[in-house]
Amino acid sequence: MIKLFFALIFAVALVLFASENMAPVKVRFLVWQSQTIPLAVLIIMAVVAGALLMFIAMIPIHHRIRKELSKHRKELETLREEGN
Repeated sequence: MIKLFFALIFAVALVLFASENMAPVKVRFLVWQSQTIPLAVLIIMAVVAGALLMFIAMIPIHHRIRKELSKHRKELETLREEGN
């Protein structure tokens, strides 16, 4: 519940920050150059890209934790059967 609260606060702050920064900007990266886009769109794109990268980085960790949990559940079940 507390994570949801902080996510909501972050989202509201992001929207407020982006709405205050509507100046048009051009983005350049190496040889690529964008058309003029509002800074707010660029900010939101950067946040979404960061969230996606974080999600992708967490996949192996989540998989390892689930694997360990499954192993411990099997061990617990074996111990319970031996106790009976």
